Amino acid sequence: MKKGVLVWSAVAVLSVSMQSFAATGDCKKNGNTMIMQMVTKSAYGKEQISTVIMYAKDKDLRSENYTGMGKSKKLAGITIVKGDDYYVLQPEQKVAMKMPITSPMAQGQEPEPQETNWNKVTEQIKTGGLITKERGKETWNGQEYTVWRATEPKMKSYTDYYIEKSGMIKRFVTYDGKNKLLSDSWFEQNDTCVAMPAGIFDVPAGYKIQEMPDMSKMYQGMKGMQGVEEGDEE
Repeated sequence: MKKGVLVWSAVAVLSVSMQSFAATGDCKKNGNTMIMQMVTKSAYGKEQISTVIMYAKDKDLRSENYTGMGKSKKLAGITIVKGDDYYVLQPEQKVAMKMPITSPMAQGQEPEPQETNWNKVTEQIKTGGLITKERGKETWNGQEYTVWRATEPKMKSYTDYYIEKSGMIKRFVTYDGKNKLLSDSWFEQNDTCVAMPAGIFDVPAGYKIQEMPDMSKMYQGMKGMQGVEEGDEE
């Protein structure tokens, strides 16, 4: 199953394998799991703050999207991938749209954890033609980090990555080619091999599940009909 990726930087869109995360919990007991919380301040027009909390276990995923941060954040939407099913939840309407993971509506929309190991990220960045350069040490929120800059050579846009001593990314700040701030993101939580909350990949009680048609079969049928018509014209 090919998953989409979350856009977490104007200059780098990165996918990740769960095995690449540094384990913080008991992998033998809890398995291949992850809980990640990321906050983003967007500077596109009016400043907006959003929070994403993601749960992952093997191929099952849940992404909760909030407006705001901390205790004042408000749930805006939930997406769940469980087995071969994909759900889009609308909290205000208490509706969950269910569709096959193969549906065109689901393709490219599934949430995916983001790579936070700097060594792996820098490999992908360089493959994408970006230029990386160490900027030195910088203190943020009372902690010292090594800052690396990844620059897109044509547009001159760039992202500064704040790297912990462990080699994991804590924060990434993106600017356009004129040094205007575009977004500031950081990880509030990034735990792996931890126990999952019970039923976290289930649709919550009280939601009405709406079965969506498998558009992939309809699409294949339309293509087949088109092929027959073209053959008749010959």
